[in-house]
Amino acid sequence: MGTGTVDISAPTSAAAPTCNGVARTGSVSYGQFYRYARDVYQDDNFLVRVDHKASSKQDMMFRFLFDDNNETLGGAEGLGPQFDVPGRYRNMGAAFTDVYQIRNNLVNEFRFGFVRNNLRYDIPSDHTLAQTLPAYGFSGTGTLAIPSVSSSFNQGRISNNFEYEDVVTYIKGHHAFKFGVEIQRQLAIQQAPFNGRGTVTYTACTTTSCSPGGISTTISAFSNFIDNYAGVTTSPVAKVFDTVYPNQPGKYRPNLFSYSFFVQDTYKMTPNLSIVYGVRYENFGQPANGALSHPAFNGYGTNDFAGISKVNVDNNNIGPTIGFSYQPHTGSGLFNGRTVIRGGYQLTYDTFFNNLLSNAKAASPNSPSNLPVPSTSTTTTPRGLSNPAALLASAVPTLTPYTTEMSDLKKDLRNPYYHHFSLGIQEELPGHILLDIAYVGTQGRQLFFTDPLNPALPNATFTGTATQTTSLYGSQTLRLYANRGTIQIRDGGATSNYNSVQVQVRHSGLKTVAGRLYFTSSYTYGKSLDVISETFATNSSAQNPSRSPAVADIRSLDYGPSDNDRRHVSSTVVNFQVRGPESGVLARVLGGWSIAPILTVQSGTPYTVLNGVDRDLDGSSIGDRADIGNKNAPFDSRGMVTTACASGLYDGGKYAAAVAAGVATATAISTNCTTRDQVRFVQVTNYNVNQTQGRNSQYTTRYLNLDTNVLKKIKITGRVNAEVGATFLNVTNNQNFDTPSAYITSLSTYGNTSNFLNYSIPSGGSRTMRLRAKILF
Repeated sequence: MGTGTVDISAPTSAAAPTCNGVARTGSVSYGQFYRYARDVYQDDNFLVRVDHKASSKQDMMFRFLFDDNNETLGGAEGLGPQFDVPGRYRNMGAAFTDVYQIRNNLVNEFRFGFVRNNLRYDIPSDHTLAQTLPAYGFSGTGTLAIPSVSSSFNQGRISNNFEYEDVVTYIKGHHAFKFGVEIQRQLAIQQAPFNGRGTVTYTACTTTSCSPGGISTTISAFSNFIDNYAGVTTSPVAKVFDTVYPNQPGKYRPNLFSYSFFVQDTYKMTPNLSIVYGVRYENFGQPANGALSHPAFNGYGTNDFAGISKVNVDNNNIGPTIGFSYQPHTGSGLFNGRTVIRGGYQLTYDTFFNNLLSNAKAASPNSPSNLPVPSTSTTTTPRGLSNPAALLASAVPTLTPYTTEMSDLKKDLRNPYYHHFSLGIQEELPGHILLDIAYVGTQGRQLFFTDPLNPALPNATFTGTATQTTSLYGSQTLRLYANRGTIQIRDGGATSNYNSVQVQVRHSGLKTVAGRLYFTSSYTYGKSLDVISETFATNSSAQNPSRSPAVADIRSLDYGPSDNDRRHVSSTVVNFQVRGPESGVLARVLGGWSIAPILTVQSGTPYTVLNGVDRDLDGSSIGDRADIGNKNAPFDSRGMVTTACASGLYDGGKYAAAVAAGVATATAISTNCTTRDQVRFVQVTNYNVNQTQGRNSQYTTRYLNLDTNVLKKIKITGRVNAEVGATFLNVTNNQNFDTPSAYITSLSTYGNTSNFLNYSIPSGGSRTMRLRAKILF
């Protein structure tokens, strides 16, 4: 059970609002509301195990697991209980294995598995308002909790997975042949996060944006919400329509049929040299073709947005494997029969995953959105449209050449594949200590990423994105393909490389006066590089490349440390079995104790300082990075663009501290002017495509954690035993730190310092303990 909070805070102090431009007395009061909600998590599960020896040649095994979880706040925590979304997770799995020895040199292994996953995040039926209200949002700074539920609910995933496997092993002479086949069938119904109820976004009115309507003072977005005005925005309402399942928006069926087979031989060439070689073929099918009405990007033509293309099935996933194991015997020194040298190469393939399909299902052209209705400030509507939520009732799905095309797949999308390399040496040292040293490397190719195919173009003066006037669709952003709007698809072609040296020392059991000690200590020095680490955004970097591959080589622009790069990783596991009495009354109290600490230390997480402004004027600021000014300046110093300083920059950190101390905004800027050579990071607002900061070139502080397991074994009778244990997580209560706010435009405060690169924001839990008990019979 835990607690949660909902925070209502004002973006800006509320000025006296107006009613259609006419000032009225009073003001909207802001404050903070904290809701402490009970998060109850209940987990019921059971396991059935059956092992049967049918004969001296046949063994059978059956397993069945049922797990039923309920969490009161598993989906979302709302402003009140009527806006909470619980989570329900009901999973089950069954497995059957039959191992039959046909002859002394011929064995057949048959396996069948079934797994059913059922995850639901549904708004309860008695939460009438939550089920019918759109999701409300506010543009601008600040966090506002309001009476609504995210439009991503309801959502859920149901999948029934059947897997069949048969493997035959045949031994002849110095060869051990193994060949087999695997077949997987997935029958699924999923409900993607889907904006079916619609969203309504309220925008602030400033003296600039609402000046046509005569607004002479700033009116916050929340004030516009209270008075039911949209403010000035290009699209105050948005709604997505499911044209296939209108009564169950977001529903789709990612059914899948995949199969693979392999052949392998282990050949013992000499008494101390063995070679393994083989090949595996995998066919994962293409679930998008059956699940989506518009699976693949159809082309750049004016009418291609309405066409339907299937994704080509990747039928050539052939992966070879080769490896060796050599145990030299020289009779002296290290190579005296206690040394083993191993190496190998393997090519493997990755499958498609359903989140790709969920995103495509929830976006156009698979699920079109409404035609945007702009809200403008005029003499009759000074604060924009009134009652913008009413527009949702009359909204209809619309597709045009300029409709945003989002998340459908590339027509010739391939399965990502990986080259794996390894070469290592294992040596048994004196004292029964085993030493392993190995090189391990991986090269990833054709990795998934989000590809912005049709970026915007800068205008003639390079002061903004260019626009064009069309005869049928009015003013539109001018893009690389002028006849189309935003096109952003799921593509393949990104690359990654991982190289590492791995060292492990382990002992099978060291006798001491106090008891027996087992330990394993591992250290890895590795370097992981890639172009982009995720199809989706992570805490380290955005999902998009810094520029569209249609206009730039992203490999040269964005190749750098992976989001998963950890240069140094160390893990030590110790199991100490305490010496104690083995019989009698004292054994029940003092005997059977063991303690197992686990110490993990690793390097920090890489991240990128983002510019927050579209510096290359391609219509998106997702991948734009801030520049490096002076690399020797304080790591959290940054220059922000302003016209109030002759240098064009002010110190964002000093500004945030001054504002927190009560200094007026304009004064805090003008009194903290700076230059490019005085700060580490520099915001760029003028058109500039040459970024001086490499992707993921910054790192957080190290990570350190100590967990410990304590176990007590109790002998009750000859056949009945008990185990009582405790797991202590973060025993030392060490505080690790999360990736800080890396947006250079972040001016929010944490205490008296800016959140920008603030490493004092904690991540990870405090010390916790879990107790368990088990009866063995």
